[in-house]
Amino acid sequence: MTIERGLDAWLDEFQPDAVAVERVFARSDSSTIMGTARASGIAPVVAARRGLPIALHTPSEVKAAVSGSGRANKAQVGAMVTRILRLDAPPKPADAADALALAITHIWRGGAQAPDRGGRAGRRQQEQTVIAFVRGDVAALTLTSAVLDVGGVGLELMCTPGTLATLRVGSTASLPTSMVVREDSLTVFGFLDEDEKQIFELVQTASGVGPKVARAMVAVLSPDDLRAAVAGEDVKTLTRVPGIGQKGAQRIILELKDRIGAPTGARLAGQSPTPGAPRRDQCTGARWASAGRPRKQSRRSTSSRPTPAPARTYPPCSAPPSRAEQGVTT
Repeated sequence: MTIERGLDAWLDEFQPDAVAVERVFARSDSSTIMGTARASGIAPVVAARRGLPIALHTPSEVKAAVSGSGRANKAQVGAMVTRILRLDAPPKPADAADALALAITHIWRGGAQAPDRGGRAGRRQQEQTVIAFVRGDVAALTLTSAVLDVGGVGLELMCTPGTLATLRVGSTASLPTSMVVREDSLTVFGFLDEDEKQIFELVQTASGVGPKVARAMVAVLSPDDLRAAVAGEDVKTLTRVPGIGQKGAQRIILELKDRIGAPTGARLAGQSPTPGAPRRDQCTGARWASAGRPRKQSRRSTSSRPTPAPARTYPPCSAPPSRAEQGVTT
């Protein structure tokens, strides 16, 4: 009752447009987490009585949204909240920074849209879009990135080999992008299409999946292949991705199964870098092509070696003619 009355007082005072609650995630401390779960269930009830929209976000989703990594610690989350909100010092206690990070995540994901009610005028859109896409001339290509000349500024995009295989130096390209903000860097990732970008951002909400593993996932598996693997609980397919083991694959399936959706079949065959080839082969093939030699020449096997020519045979030598046959007399 005390928690309920406190929440009612806060809602009366601040009049929020929505309520966001952090999902409870339990590993082995199930006995202690039950109290937290019961307390967190009061907030949706209080919000529902007032007709407020309610959203649930996982801890890793919040960490990934504000820091770019689902494994960020409390100090990193506090530092990023301080930078985003331009505060003079990190919020105290640490739980206050977590609450602000939850609010930031909800706003950035388009959740804070005020409905028309009472004396409030219109709707307020507070979703923040950083860099949605980049269009420019391809200035340079490396094994892991592409540099696009955008208005005289060279912008480096980290891309998968499959995306890089579609680009040519000197041509004009337009790539959907996702920016990852860290304490000491800003990294922009480029993608083949919007579907690949959305999958890249979604998988980072799973525990233990950062930008590096997320990029490996969209490099090895197409968006629909990834959806099918998660929906079908195909651990073996997910473990093909470098950096994902069996336990990590099981955790990804558990956290994303209800959110990743079913395969859409949106990508046409002509949109893939090399139609008909498995996605892993596309990636490896792109690396060998950038090195200046075809992939087939990089492998040596006994089956690919030329078959030696058969040994040359000669007719048996005849005995030398006798002296009589030669017409020699003594």
